[in-house]
Amino acid sequence: MKKLLLALSMALMLMACRGGNVGTETMERCVPEGACDESMFANGLHSVPPNLEIGAALYSQTCASCHGVGGQGLTETKRVNFTDPVWHVGKQDRDIASAITQGRPPRMPAMAMGESQLRDLVGYIRSLKAGEAPPPPEPSEKAGY
Repeated sequence: MKKLLLALSMALMLMACRGGNVGTETMERCVPEGACDESMFANGLHSVPPNLEIGAALYSQTCASCHGVGGQGLTETKRVNFTDPVWHVGKQDRDIASAITQGRPPRMPAMAMGESQLRDLVGYIRSLKAGEAPPPPEPSEKAGY
């Protein structure tokens, strides 16, 4: 019975997202990116678009010293390059939000943030992506697979 209810709730959320309706607001698409993921709803991130100005200020205060002013990462601190489109492909917004709120010990501390601050910061980090990730390589005929 539990599995049926879970499946039904997931289906309803996905249908709502496809129709542009996430949470209480009607949107043309799911915002932030990945908002149709069940755990995003559980984390309180939903259809309100991020405020990138506030996100930039939060980033400057809490992230830039380790991840670089422009998000390019710093080799001396061995931090993630937020401009790398390949990194963005491998991360959902919930992954970024989790890293912020739970930290990545021992190098990154957990940061307490309200829902809107977290949404704005995740949105700003997403805005740092430089271009699109290259397509995956074609399978080689020589590999014999």
